[in-house]
Parts: sequence; structure tokens; C-alpha cells
Amino acid sequence: MRANNMIETVNKKNYTLSSMRKLFLSAFFLFLPFLLINELYTCAEFGFSDNDVSKFKDVPHNIQVANTGSSHGCAFDYSNYPDLTSFNFFLPNQSINYDYHIFNQYADRFLPDSVLFILVSYGQVDGIQPESQYEKIEKRYYQFLDGKNIEGYSFWKFIRFRFFAAAFDSHPFRRIRTELPKMLHGKNKADRIISREQFESEVTRPIIEKTFTSAFPRQGQEGIDYNRNYLMKMLSMCKERNIHPVIITTPLPKITNDRFDEIAPDFFDVFKQYREDTLSLAKKQGIDTVWLDYSHSEIFADNYEYFNDGSHLSGKGARFFTKLVMDEIARLGIIKQE
Repeated sequence: MRANNMIETVNKKNYTLSSMRKLFLSAFFLFLPFLLINELYTCAEFGFSDNDVSKFKDVPHNIQVANTGSSHGCAFDYSNYPDLTSFNFFLPNQSINYDYHIFNQYADRFLPDSVLFILVSYGQVDGIQPESQYEKIEKRYYQFLDGKNIEGYSFWKFIRFRFFAAAFDSHPFRRIRTELPKMLHGKNKADRIISREQFESEVTRPIIEKTFTSAFPRQGQEGIDYNRNYLMKMLSMCKERNIHPVIITTPLPKITNDRFDEIAPDFFDVFKQYREDTLSLAKKQGIDTVWLDYSHSEIFADNYEYFNDGSHLSGKGARFFTKLVMDEIARLGIIKQE
């Protein structure tokens, strides 16, 4: 009798273990397709072209020259300077507060006497990125930034964006279908070549207006104070770490500047005053910096071969511009070139 009870107990344990094993295997095989979809989505969303945050896994130590910036940061191409340890920290649609947060995370990787190019685009003068725009790109910062450098950080968002990103996208398969093949085939917008006629047809008033009304709508003095606050934070951090800050505005074709002037006739006066006031404030705080403004440079104004759209340099334009800037800071004694 006792032996029968023991056998029955063992059989129950074996049945329970078998059931648990089947349950585990069923859950695993049910979850496996999602893991695959999520991995494909992550590669498509965060691993393609300019939106590639995987590059932040390879931020070098002993950086000698680097730049911040939104999509206009594609103006820098350090490939012709292999002897310099360099890095391009730009990300598309990035506002200046995240230029600061990213620099804050990696500032200890800069060498003393290194150079940081701080990009200030038109949208980062008196414009502020709307919350609705930030929500579209917020998830990428959870892929590489520490919580202290993410505004409004929450552990729930960390779990959601890092491990279940596809589940919270309303069209994950569309993203996979459109972006992943481009990444696999190595297509990059920087390689785009268009005719002057096509270029001019694309730089329309509605497209330029989008900067002022959607991406970074102008907010007057509030926007100026907001942007200058983060710009001064970066300048101060450079001073503390013996890094040479160089504020820079990248080139734009004449047709784009003409469109800006039509839409907001006061903007360039505001921009000029913003530059002068920022440099004056930096001087009062003992921060040694310069502002290299190439936005109206005649070298680029009508040279459409250097652009791939109305505001972004092509690969050829980026290599030419980077040499121009490196030569200029060498002339100013900010950096020594062999």
C-alpha cells in the first residue's frame, strides 16, 4: 500500500514536471516569433542610415574632434582625417537639449585640448521641439543613454522601448518592410545626386515652413532662452574639461535662405542678435569660443552639387565642408594639423 502511494506521488511529480515543461516550451515557441519580429523592427528602426543609434556602442575614448547636431550634423565627414580620433554625435530631428545630454554622457571620453563642434541650426535659435515631435523619437534615446540623461525617464518606458518596441508601434511591419531592405542594400541619402531643376522644385515654401511650424516652431524669447540655456551648459562643460568649443552653423543654398526670408522676414535679424548675445555672454563667463557661420557662405550658395536637398550636404559636400572647417580652426590656432 505504502509502495503504491509512493509510486502515485512520483507519477504526480513527473506529470507536473512534464506539464510545466510543455507549458514552458509552448510559451517559448509562441514568444519566439515576437522576438524575431522585435529584433527585425529594432534593426529597421534604430540601425539604418542617419538614424543609426548602434554607432553609440562604439564611441571611442581619447576623442580629439567631434560634433553634435541634428540632421545637419551630416555636414561632417572625418574620413580624410584618419589620424584623428573623431566621432559624429548627430541624430536627425535632434533638439539642442539632447545635444547636451549626449555630450554629458560621453564628455569623459574627450582628450584635453580636443575640439567639439556645437551645431546650431535655424530651428535651434528661437524654436522649441513640440512634445508631439519628441514622442516620435524618444524611444531611440532609451537604446543608449543612461536614465539621468533622458528627460522624463521612466523604468516602464525603458522596458517598453528596449525590449518590446515593436509591440507599441501601430505599424511595425511597415517599418520593417520599408527600412530594413534599404539598410541591407546600403542605400544612403548622402549618396543622392539630383539636378539643379529637381533641387529647386523640391525647395518649396511649404517644406521650409515646416521647420517653423512643425519641427521647431518659433517661440520668441522663450525659445531663445531655452536654446541658449543648453548651449551655455555645453560651453561651460567644455571649459571645465579643457575642450575647445566651436559653435557652427552649416551651409545652406541661397534658394533655401531666400525661402526663409519670405516666410519669416525678421528671422535673420533674430539669428544675428542671438549669435552676438551668446558670444558676449560666453566672454563674460570666461569661455573662449568662436561662432563659424557658414549659413550664407558664397562658396556653397549656388553650388548645388554639394547638397542632396534644401538644407543637407551630400557626401561630397560634407568632405569639402569638413576640410574647410578644419583648415579654419587650424588657422585660428584652435587645433594643430600636421
